[in-house]
Amino acid sequence: MFGIVPIQLGHLFLVGRKLNHRLSLVGVLGNNTTLPKWQYFAFILLLCLIAIIILLATAPIDGWLTRTVFAWLPSWYFYSNPAVFASYPRRILAITFGARIPIDGPMVPFVEELYFRAYLLARLDRFGRWAPVINGGLFTLYHFWQPQNYPTKFFSLFPMVWLTWWKNNYRLAIFTHTTLNLIGGILTYSLVVGKRPV
Repeated sequence: MFGIVPIQLGHLFLVGRKLNHRLSLVGVLGNNTTLPKWQYFAFILLLCLIAIIILLATAPIDGWLTRTVFAWLPSWYFYSNPAVFASYPRRILAITFGARIPIDGPMVPFVEELYFRAYLLARLDRFGRWAPVINGGLFTLYHFWQPQNYPTKFFSLFPMVWLTWWKNNYRLAIFTHTTLNLIGGILTYSLVVGKRPV
């Protein structure tokens, strides 16, 4: 919230200021063609289902990387393990993971997609069909604090990146990424905090 949002959004507005001589995103965002409303619904549902299936399929690879390549990292580093949070008071967990839902749900993915898909992907056109691959790779590496999840990051979101490029519509990426993060945030809250008293 205090790093990604101001840096990425700030960069976009600075580019807009150079173009428009005022703080504006006019001319900054590409991949902005419109689609019929039914296509948004159909594509977003399809992309979310594909991402979840790929996530489940690549989870063993992530687990293997965690146990082998990144075994030297301390156990608390892998916050995907709910046991890591057993020593924290329930109230603190409820506040932390409750705040994560709106921050990591709509806020951060919205800005990330403006930067990566509306701005950066649109500027990779010179690479032709490699543009979505390069963009997906850069987005994966950008999650430098989660190297054990690189296979899942790349492959689960690649269909979204490719469809955004093919349909020339960054809104598909915003809605899909936001939906996936909201689902993940709510499931994580339920798993970590659960129905136990806060």
